[in-house]
Amino acid sequence: MSEDAQTKQKLIESAKKDFLKYGYKNASLRRICRSADVTTGALYFFFENKEALFEAVIEKPLGEFRALFDSMVKAEFDDPKAFSETEDIMIRFLLGYRTEMIIILDRSQGTKYEDFKEKYLRTLEGIFTMFFKKFLPEPDLNLIHIITAMRFYGYLEILYGDYSEDEAVDLAQKTGIYADAGFIGLIDTLKKQ
Repeated sequence: MSEDAQTKQKLIESAKKDFLKYGYKNASLRRICRSADVTTGALYFFFENKEALFEAVIEKPLGEFRALFDSMVKAEFDDPKAFSETEDIMIRFLLGYRTEMIIILDRSQGTKYEDFKEKYLRTLEGIFTMFFKKFLPEPDLNLIHIITAMRFYGYLEILYGDYSEDEAVDLAQKTGIYADAGFIGLIDTLKKQ
């Protein structure tokens, strides 16, 4: 790796820590440079501003997340039995990019990503609605909203928790089993009403 590439990577790693601890708004370019042991001039050689540095921290994981999410939705919609496999893939992905995902979800105020969590939750709610419509002609949207939030915040609990990868995968699998069984029971009950 060239010296420039090493310097750039040091800045990204330092920024990642600063964004995680302080959030985008309170992150300090001086503190980031000091932590990376580089001058602010070096930072501006690689990044136009704090926003560009933030983008460099999250662009790869966010792009991979979007692609993975889209492929998982298609796989599960085509074959609901694919859920356990996609669940495992997603939790391992989230754990692999734990810091970056927490930054995107909770530390991005002041950036164009500050509403990412809400947008993702609404997207997930739309997907759950389409899925429910495969079984019920008129699903209860309030119920879907609550179920989606339970599922979403369950993932966040695993992401934010201090779990090893094996523990997190095990927890995700067990909550997935619980969700599947609950879904089947719910659909059966609603069809009888």
